[in-house]
Amino acid sequence: MTLGPGDVLGVDFGFNFSTVTNVRDAGQGSLRQVLTNANAMSNAGLAQAGRTAGIENAIFMIGNGTSAPGLRTGLNFFASGAATIPLVMALPSITDPIVIDATAQPGYSVTPVVELNGAGTPAATNGLNISAGASTVRGLAINRFSGSAISIISAGGNQIIGNFLGTNSGGTAPLANGSHGVLVTSSPNNTIGGTSSSTLNVISGNAGDGVRITGAGATSNDVQGNFIGLDVSGAVALGNTGSGVRVETSNNHIGGMGAGAANQIAGNHTGGVVIPAGVTNVLILHNVIFGNTGLGIDLGADGVTANNGATGGANNGIDYPVFTSATLNGSILAVNGYVGSAPSQTTFAGATVDIFKADKLPRRSNGEIVVGDGRSAPHGEGRVYLGTLTADANGYFTGTISSAA
Repeated sequence: MTLGPGDVLGVDFGFNFSTVTNVRDAGQGSLRQVLTNANAMSNAGLAQAGRTAGIENAIFMIGNGTSAPGLRTGLNFFASGAATIPLVMALPSITDPIVIDATAQPGYSVTPVVELNGAGTPAATNGLNISAGASTVRGLAINRFSGSAISIISAGGNQIIGNFLGTNSGGTAPLANGSHGVLVTSSPNNTIGGTSSSTLNVISGNAGDGVRITGAGATSNDVQGNFIGLDVSGAVALGNTGSGVRVETSNNHIGGMGAGAANQIAGNHTGGVVIPAGVTNVLILHNVIFGNTGLGIDLGADGVTANNGATGGANNGIDYPVFTSATLNGSILAVNGYVGSAPSQTTFAGATVDIFKADKLPRRSNGEIVVGDGRSAPHGEGRVYLGTLTADANGYFTGTISSAA
């Protein structure tokens, strides 16, 4: 055989640098090999059919016993609906941007069908370590690691969407990671979740916090639309042993005003959202927070902080709203109150007041609602978001909200 100048010998056309074809810990076709390849190759000029150009995409083509395009019918790595990758050592840190989208695996429908099992890895191993920035992790179940399911450090702009972190692949039972569900350390502008059902993460059952944001520079992170401490149905508690969300760096966002932006944070063994002393400008909006062992929102990480009418302290020292009356007439809820340590304080003029229905709404015989939730009044948690009012120049708020309560 005569070789021309462009001819190459020894090419195995059954191999692709970017394709996960099996559930082995290492070797050709493994996730480990794909990550190793992605770190070694530049994204410049990269183009994969059907994928966004300029960034590496991990292609999931794990045999599931069907004749889906690209799969062999006789090859099946799936058991109980998922292909489990049992790791024995830490995966390579992601140092070059990549899209890991397991929802493209043939057979994916609603819940993850690719699972990373870290039970066999050494101590302090995280499921995925991301330092590259501009990466996406989607559609994985990540459980049983001694560290966190996903650790993000340094460069930001990552998306963590549609994953089950700390549960089985069905999102119905806990399989705890030894630390946090998502740990963001000194990394800005990351998005955890989103505003649609397809971007919702189930972050539950972990031995640490559901989400922890910490370290200088970990700013402008968005945690939206997730189930944190709940199963996939949103009805069964699978609490994280720590907080639902703990934010140790200023200028971040938990929830939001838009449709689908609210997180459901419930069943966690300490607080729902915890903001330690010295952390400011954390927007906590419209989230449904209930059934946590500690406070729904704990400013200062020290239990109930008394209103003092002044700024300063955790999250700018904003006082909680004081409801002076709440009356339900049919489906119309009328409320009045103020923000501050006493009426007629201007410190919190223009404050946004989210109003929720608690698990129980005890009422007097005249229909007036007893302020609080009947369990830990006046510092209960909000089960159902009803609406928002805005305090006037003197800190007062008043208005009516349509409610099915």
